[in-house]
Amino acid sequence: MTITIIITSITGCNSGSDNLNMMSIPSFTSSIEGYVFKEGTTSSSAPNKATTLLQPASTESVLSGVVVSIYGTSISTTSDSTGYFKLEITDRDYLGIRKITFKSPSGTSEYGNVVLNINENDRKLYRVKLNTVNKNNEVIEFNPDDKTTIINRFPLVDAGPDIYTNNFTNDYIKIITENSYDPDGDISTVKLDLNNDMVFERIEPYRSRYIISDRQHYFTNPGTYVVNVLMMDDMGGVALDSMNVYVQTNNRMTNFKPVAYITEGDAAQDGIIEANGGTQLKITGYGRDYDDLPGISLTYKWTQVSGPSVSMSFSSDTTEMTFTPVSGNDYVFNFYANDGTYESEPAQITVKCDSSSTGGTNTGSSEGYLYYEAENIIYRLNTQAISETALTGSTYISTYPCLTSDGSTLYFSSNKSDSENYDIYTIPNTGGTVVRVNNTQSTTNINKDEFMPFVSSDDKIYFVYNSSLNSMDITGSNIKQQIDFNGKMVKFPTVSKDRDKLVLCSNRDTVNSFELFLYDLDSSGDVIETSEVQLTTGNNDFYPSFSKDGSFIVFYRENSSGNGDIMKLDVATKNLVSLTSDSFDNAYPIISSDDSKIYFTSNRDNDMGEIYYMTITGSSITRLTDNLYKERFLVFGE
Repeated sequence: MTITIIITSITGCNSGSDNLNMMSIPSFTSSIEGYVFKEGTTSSSAPNKATTLLQPASTESVLSGVVVSIYGTSISTTSDSTGYFKLEITDRDYLGIRKITFKSPSGTSEYGNVVLNINENDRKLYRVKLNTVNKNNEVIEFNPDDKTTIINRFPLVDAGPDIYTNNFTNDYIKIITENSYDPDGDISTVKLDLNNDMVFERIEPYRSRYIISDRQHYFTNPGTYVVNVLMMDDMGGVALDSMNVYVQTNNRMTNFKPVAYITEGDAAQDGIIEANGGTQLKITGYGRDYDDLPGISLTYKWTQVSGPSVSMSFSSDTTEMTFTPVSGNDYVFNFYANDGTYESEPAQITVKCDSSSTGGTNTGSSEGYLYYEAENIIYRLNTQAISETALTGSTYISTYPCLTSDGSTLYFSSNKSDSENYDIYTIPNTGGTVVRVNNTQSTTNINKDEFMPFVSSDDKIYFVYNSSLNSMDITGSNIKQQIDFNGKMVKFPTVSKDRDKLVLCSNRDTVNSFELFLYDLDSSGDVIETSEVQLTTGNNDFYPSFSKDGSFIVFYRENSSGNGDIMKLDVATKNLVSLTSDSFDNAYPIISSDDSKIYFTSNRDNDMGEIYYMTITGSSITRLTDNLYKERFLVFGE
């Protein structure tokens, strides 16, 4: 099956492009309109928009609800019941060659893409066929039989790296445009606007570098200057890019900001790589320093922007990064170069690993049972049947549930046997007899309250007592203090599935802020206190939970309004992503065993709050419960 998209017109105001020197380019409006349809029987709803548009033939049926957008912008619309769409553009920054993407109503399955020239006073008529198996998002060539005007692809302008300089008038700067080119012809004219007023002081033939030596007229005072570089091709197509000149008195010499990039040889069109799940992927970035000074070497780093958190392998002295993608996921990474003074703008790459690729599928489940405390009772919730069962009684307080690694037994804090003290108790995961764990009663060597237990995969219980982190065997023996926080508070200790890391919350370094601290564990499960790494700073961060492979942590952060946001932190890079950012109180996140879902509590539908879940990237928030009591301290089990 083929998808056919008709782009019928692009219209706009006249820029006076035949006389651009010393003349302003006004703001403009352009419109792109057309129909989206596929082969087959035509729709019963006849197209009824612009009669001048090339409409679907009798052998083709319209596609309604298709999301049509300009790639890399917020400009978007949806095709109506007749398949018709119209995009309105009002920003001159969108001059030039642009990719228009077409996606299904769900926003996940792409029908395809077309590349158009968005120009002022430009009118074209296109008929473009896209194949649904075109998963690489390739630029689709126009069908020459249906093309009614000549298609001119505009220049791709790169104004070059930003410059840091001083205000000495005997210095000069270089504008480096060597990465600019015209995809279907030649660049005939280059115009430089040195004052960011769209008045072009310099008109030149195309060269790779331009020297601005008359500094007495430009860049004489400290500040930030925007230089606009406009290029016109041999068919009159115009495109624009900008760079910055930072004039600072503390600069000893002119210094280019380094440039980071990833070439088309390493990525498909528009910076997208197709990958196979379960197979290690290597991505190579490139960095360049245009200063050409001896003794300067670049360092590099990679960060993950989105997608399920992965373990990236890279070093600062090489440009390569490797990781293993998982089928059914998309990943976005940034690559940076640093010359020791300035860091480049990021070069971004997207890795797509569709669900049809083999290998790398996570084990575990996104469905199972949630355990939590609500109104001092421990509950068990079937996430598929949405049915819950009370496991503990209402005549005593039970709180802070946790599970053994096999999911068979629940541990929690309670005052069941001693109303003055909280001890650690256990119960089968489906309910039954509640038993106090040995040697934690108030009559033994640990008195008072033991809170927030966590059972590691080797059946060691970590718990909070007073202002210290402690541990004991699953039977309650071998009680041992792990860390004394010297009067400061400690909360929510959590151990990775591999039993090699422990994370907790504490205000040990501050008075008012709870921050996350990470520790290594030795082979016996004892905390190596000297390995401490502070993961977050200056906020109130609570209830951390490790992913299956230990590469990332989710937790909730109290924001300035007193509500909570669900956060996701890469352990290796400390790259932090906010998965929720709204006016609701989101808290107690826990990850499903296959790392595909995050369950959490929120008051987004009522004041008491309910349990919700979302994807690991923070999308598709869905309500799970409707019971009008406040759930806390979620735990996931299969």
